[in-house]
Amino acid sequence: MIDTYWDDNHIYLSLTPEQVQSEIDGYDGGISYVDVQIGVLLKELRKRGIDKNTMVVILSDHGELFGEHGLFQHLNALYWEAIRVPFIIYWPGHVPAGVRVDRPVSITSLPATLLNLSGIDSGLFPNLPLAKLWKDPTIDWPDPVAELAQIPWSPTQNPSAHGAMKSVITPQSHYIVHEKFGAEIYDWNKDSQELNNLINQPDMQDTITHIRDYLNGLLANQNN
Repeated sequence: MIDTYWDDNHIYLSLTPEQVQSEIDGYDGGISYVDVQIGVLLKELRKRGIDKNTMVVILSDHGELFGEHGLFQHLNALYWEAIRVPFIIYWPGHVPAGVRVDRPVSITSLPATLLNLSGIDSGLFPNLPLAKLWKDPTIDWPDPVAELAQIPWSPTQNPSAHGAMKSVITPQSHYIVHEKFGAEIYDWNKDSQELNNLINQPDMQDTITHIRDYLNGLLANQNN
């Protein structure tokens, strides 16, 4: 494995396709190992008869880039590869098995969800518990927001080296705005690699205005 992707001048190293694939293979190997260990854990919980009394949450704080958008690792941008993470809740008899929530949600809903599932008032946290969403997928649900502060010491190719970013994910679109470079918007259902920026498409302007107003309203409430 290569420990860093940039040199002392904060410029990305030039990796060969074989080196990049080696990094991807190592990452996939780590995921495979964790997957096996989760299976061991769940099997042991069932063996001891405590699986119905134990809530298991499988979660990650960020994804990883391996050359997508010319970027490596994380803390560099808010593209799909960096912010989409697994979020699985396992608790037989309390959480419906096999239910997949298609609507984008935020991991900031986790505290309220844990309290709600435990029968404790979750009103202390501003986010809604996810149980409301899997019980009624048509419920009006807030679009999740991601934020990344400027990181001036990161490689100069990273958008985060030049300014802060925010993004909003709706059921159809992923809107990213950089304080210096402006905005991008992608149809993440059809373009999961986010290769086709639709920011200048005439038929997207109403959607963009709606998302901007939504984001600005959230920021205004935070500052009050």
